[in-house]
Amino acid sequence: MKHTLLGSLLCAVFILVINNIVAQEEYLISQGGTITTCNGVLYDSGGPTSNYGNSEDYTITIFANDSYSNVYLYFEEFNLESATFDYITIYDGPNTSFPALVQNMGSTNLLNEEVISSGNSLTINMHTDGSVSYDGFKAIISCGYDCQDYSIDITDFSPWFTNVDSAFIDICPGEEVSFEVSCDFPNNNANYVQNSVNLFYSWEFLSANASETVEGYGLFNYSHQFNNSGGYYVKLKTTDTNGCEAIFDGNIIVRTALRPDFTNIIMDEGVCLGEPLVLNGSFVQDTFEYGSSLVNNYPMCFEDIVGVYQESCFSFNSPSKSSVINSVDDIISVCMNMEHSYLGDLDIMLVCPNGQSIVLFEQACSSTYFGEPNQSDDCEPGIGYDYCWTNGASSMISENCNSGSSLPSGNYLPVESFAGLVGCPVDGTWCIRFIDNLGLDDGNVFNTSIELADGFESSNMWSYTNTCDTSEDSPDILWTGYGVQSPVGDTTFALVVDPGDYVYTFSVTDDWECTHDTSFNVTVYDFEDPFCSEFCDENQILTNPSDTINDGSGDEYPSQNDSDCSWLIESGTKSDNVIFMRWHYFDLFPNDYLYIYDGASQFAPLLGEFTYGSTLPGSIVSSGNQVYLKYITDSYYRSPGWSLIYETVTVGKEFEHKKELFIYPNPVADQLCLHGITETVDVYICDISGKLYRQIAGFNSGNIDVSELASGVYFAKINGEYETRVIKFVKN
Repeated sequence: MKHTLLGSLLCAVFILVINNIVAQEEYLISQGGTITTCNGVLYDSGGPTSNYGNSEDYTITIFANDSYSNVYLYFEEFNLESATFDYITIYDGPNTSFPALVQNMGSTNLLNEEVISSGNSLTINMHTDGSVSYDGFKAIISCGYDCQDYSIDITDFSPWFTNVDSAFIDICPGEEVSFEVSCDFPNNNANYVQNSVNLFYSWEFLSANASETVEGYGLFNYSHQFNNSGGYYVKLKTTDTNGCEAIFDGNIIVRTALRPDFTNIIMDEGVCLGEPLVLNGSFVQDTFEYGSSLVNNYPMCFEDIVGVYQESCFSFNSPSKSSVINSVDDIISVCMNMEHSYLGDLDIMLVCPNGQSIVLFEQACSSTYFGEPNQSDDCEPGIGYDYCWTNGASSMISENCNSGSSLPSGNYLPVESFAGLVGCPVDGTWCIRFIDNLGLDDGNVFNTSIELADGFESSNMWSYTNTCDTSEDSPDILWTGYGVQSPVGDTTFALVVDPGDYVYTFSVTDDWECTHDTSFNVTVYDFEDPFCSEFCDENQILTNPSDTINDGSGDEYPSQNDSDCSWLIESGTKSDNVIFMRWHYFDLFPNDYLYIYDGASQFAPLLGEFTYGSTLPGSIVSSGNQVYLKYITDSYYRSPGWSLIYETVTVGKEFEHKKELFIYPNPVADQLCLHGITETVDVYICDISGKLYRQIAGFNSGNIDVSELASGVYFAKINGEYETRVIKFVKN
């Protein structure tokens, strides 16, 4: 097992923690020569407080304290002028004749990166030109050893496999699985001490769209509680005190029983004393699927945290653990649906399981947006657009800037080719990494995906569905609670003889003997309580020109059962009056109906029939000056009710004619004509709530297309130099 030259941040952090116990020695690259240390800080010539100088060319060599250690150099700060002018080169040995591990690095390219020697020394050269100097760098010096290879295995767990062939452990949600890890250290004490206690354990329980991660030292006997329904791959990676890793390469899957969907259950929140409480349970069994694609549908906000990596990650199980990316054509595309309020401060990278990465996008296009962002920048999501990076695109994002507006959805070239990922293992965790370089802006990623070429499909596509006995007398389905008459089965009723608050629970036991339930709070009211009043009567006549009409119970109570209510709106006598209606709220249960008739009785033409699940029009307009409403409910499930706002509207040329300026036809179907305009005007089309739908500047003749407006009442505001007029019209 070998170290990577640009190593992991985990390794660097561990070494920094150990070394910071002892005061670190400080060195400047300008002092040159050689230093021997495993606990120091190397600065540019300006030290910790000043910039480096111009026209510099300094070289220094760092030796470890002994011949067996490697030198680690972690760049905690790094800010140079572009590598064309100022740069650093690092050689893998005691002088500049050895191979370069880092060649001519400038800008911020080494920030948060670590360089590790293969022997016991590193040589660093820094060159600057004759003008402009930056902050420079701060590099933490530490030492380590070549890895003592070791292996780990999960050798025992409880409960054991339910299905050994498929490696399934089946449990109920909320239960724990205990894992026992065995470690083998064949090279222990060659350079350092290894044991199961001083390993850093990273447990990952990977589901279809999300994962749970638990990390810490000494977690070789670990119990994990699985609270959510779904299937999980068990992954384990350990890191020893020298930063060397071992990975559990087995195949263990924990499946938790799927909670049924109870959302279709309709339940009264209250009934009257002596009235039966109908208990009608229903549920839908879900199916869990683990697919083959690299997709993360879990939305995330990448916050306005300057200079800190934020990631959207997902894992992949390939047919062979040794599958690798062999060519640029093995990755077809990297896609995401996202929004961000400022492209000019954002970098986006793709990181594969072994840490190799390429830049998909780097700061460009200034005030162009990804998608339609929420400019409040408080992680409130805007509207995401679909963006893909693919080698088949014709241009990069930086060639399609759209300042002050949204970058169009589509395919774009990555800044760095997918060729930079050749050698990446397919199996493991892939991440889309974001870094925000300036304050004030954030964004949201709603989903991410990577499409690989044929031949990289997952070998672990699987799904499962829990079932239960749904026969008439099945003991697996039941209701519990005070006064329940027949507990077994999905449908029954309860009779309660005392007013009060009661809890009723519907439960389902599946084929894994896992019980899932949902509970409801129900209030039983005394006869004299207003809840039990009669709320409406037959033939209520409404004569106000405008008003609010509801099911009779108002906003405080639900509709009464066994109601047969009617209302006649008769608010005007003019032949050119019509009734305009719009919804205030509407929430009816099955078998409760509201009928609206275009006339004085239920024998008039029907304008609409509305019940549970009905699609509501935005508004309803009668043809004349009368509307009849009839509301009928059944004997159980009190609907929350409904409410309409109505207004009597006068239409026709006679009403709108004033000073020769009028609109026609009124009501209008498609084209609205303004007659009598003697100057150029601006026209605004609004609804009765004031919402602006159309704005026509510089209008002086012709028709206005209103065909796309919904049926309802609107106002045409006409602004001229000498006069402003507002005219009401009805759209059929």
